[in-house]
Amino acid sequence: MSSYEVELSLSDLEDDVQNAIYNTTYVHECKHYFDHLLCPYLLHNYTLKIIAFFYSILAINEWNNGKKTYQWIPTPFTTWLKMSYEKKLDLLKKKGLSKKDVPFFSFKDAILISLGKKECRNRFIHYLLSGAVCYAEYWDNSMQISPEGEKTDFSLKSFTESMAYIQHLTEIFMRYGKKYGEKIAQRILSLSFDFENCSSVYSMKHSEYTAAFSMVNQLAKDADINPSFYYPFQSYVLFWSLCGVLENNSLTCLYPRNRLEGLYHVNASLESLELNNTNVIKHLIVHPFETFEKWDNLVTPLYVKSNKEFQGKLYFSNIKFSQKRKSFKDFYDGYIRKYITMKNKLDSLGLFWPSFYVYNIADSLLYMSNLFCEEPGRYLYPEEFSKNLKNFSNVPYRFIFQNVDPIREEECPQKRKGIVFLNDSVYGDSLVSDNIGIFNKKMDYRAYEETKEYLHFSDALYGSSNINMPGTIIKNHLPGIKPWFFKT
Repeated sequence: MSSYEVELSLSDLEDDVQNAIYNTTYVHECKHYFDHLLCPYLLHNYTLKIIAFFYSILAINEWNNGKKTYQWIPTPFTTWLKMSYEKKLDLLKKKGLSKKDVPFFSFKDAILISLGKKECRNRFIHYLLSGAVCYAEYWDNSMQISPEGEKTDFSLKSFTESMAYIQHLTEIFMRYGKKYGEKIAQRILSLSFDFENCSSVYSMKHSEYTAAFSMVNQLAKDADINPSFYYPFQSYVLFWSLCGVLENNSLTCLYPRNRLEGLYHVNASLESLELNNTNVIKHLIVHPFETFEKWDNLVTPLYVKSNKEFQGKLYFSNIKFSQKRKSFKDFYDGYIRKYITMKNKLDSLGLFWPSFYVYNIADSLLYMSNLFCEEPGRYLYPEEFSKNLKNFSNVPYRFIFQNVDPIREEECPQKRKGIVFLNDSVYGDSLVSDNIGIFNKKMDYRAYEETKEYLHFSDALYGSSNINMPGTIIKNHLPGIKPWFFKT
């Protein structure tokens, strides 16, 4: 047992649920991190956010070294771009401003300029718009907003939380033994689906977090899968649902919700997947890439427009697809190159910490993608994930003390190796014993700490409402311009 864990009482189930969750939360968060590196759709979407952050830094550099052409910047800027021409003019009139006072562009203009299909000599505007286009796609993907503007409960968050949820329950089962660990896990499961009484520590509203888990769990039951393979099967299916982006044109990828629904439909009515055959499940576990390709070949044709019967059942109907798919290795290598390109540009501007932060991601992606392509089960199979966590790239942590006195360094004479006390927080490179090795230390907690001001700037500028004092952040990085938080 690690030094940061709390003991279970073994007499009060409700207390033990809370303590077990506390002891295993780090593994839950590690799963999120590795999912965003290795699930193709999540890597694609996370990279869009990083590219937006990258362009926002270039915009800062141009603004501070060039001519100040605007007095105001409407925020969230992506929302402004997507507004109609008439709505923009109406808001400007109410504010007492003219088109010359703000960057006045349509979202279509932004896309064309970012792609180099429309001339823009102002590099500040070029970088500003390019970042906005990436951030807008990132946001729409995260919310799973359809081409028609509809939204679904099956957001990316539902998939990511469902995958981490499975890992969390597996970790508890492994740590606390078959009998009591299963009892704790089942209690958490019941709380997670109890709409009236969600656990205060592990609150998971069904519609927001566990919709994907509900569907894949139902698929496992309908397919009469051996219960001992439930969690592994669910983990593999959720991962496959996030692989549509392997198509050559990522903008035409299949939505994760549709992929999951498609697999459910295939098993239920079109062609049996033989999931009740233990040998089929074992083949999935040992040779997932082969099974994934089989599922692709069965599900993808459902999206052809000529398939009227199934098209009417899709949540997102305006979907294109390509039969030319990249291998996992080629896909990961392409994203590593994107990160290295950004890193080199930031180096040229003398921005060490943002460059180092981007390099950390590239280095971790290279390390983990090689491990995954060599032996995917180490990541996909929940029990193997927990066993191999010490061999994965490290996941830095930060403990923040809110409404309590922070722990002081002098109070920890036998502090854990690598712990750093800074600004009323505790930082470190890993909470996994023996995880920090010469080969797998890829992430440095300092890189994020020194770069977060730029990450917050990108969020404040392009769309996040969760950043404290967004106006101050924008003014600090774009001196001379006033953020305009318009109301629609």
